Amino acid sequence: MFGSGPGFYRRALRSEQEVFLCTCECHAPCPVSGDRRLLSGMVTVSARTWRDSCACPGSEAERAEWERLGFGPPDPGELFTEARRRQQARREAFNAVKAHTAGKSLEEIRERYVTELRARGEEPPSPEALDATVAAMTGNLLPTVRLMGRHLVEVVRLFRQT
Repeated sequence: MFGSGPGFYRRALRSEQEVFLCTCECHAPCPVSGDRRLLSGMVTVSARTWRDSCACPGSEAERAEWERLGFGPPDPGELFTEARRRQQARREAFNAVKAHTAGKSLEEIRERYVTELRARGEEPPSPEALDATVAAMTGNLLPTVRLMGRHLVEVVRLFRQT
């Protein structure tokens, strides 16, 4: 195995963890070696397929290391369900606090929002994101727009660097 990372499985329209295999002859007899090739010629297969089917030398040791570290291919359905649950919890906390913002200071709103998040099993966001969320509850969207703008600039910088 050369490495692993996130990928997008076009046939099933879902993201999944992928494993990158080297192009050596050692993979020729392996049942997973012919799945997909990148432009670089490197073979890519889903991590689940690799874990269940790879017969290459060294794959047993790699699978044992994954087990030892508690790492395995995540189930995209479980990840999606968890993301939706977390989003719903944040939305419920936001709406619960927003309904009672009249006459409250920003600090009181912030404290109540953090309490609501924790009651739903969520950790509060970064201080900057928390301030933007509290401001949005009072109708001021400018901090949110600024935060999103900064993140957009960071993404553009990242793409330019790579």
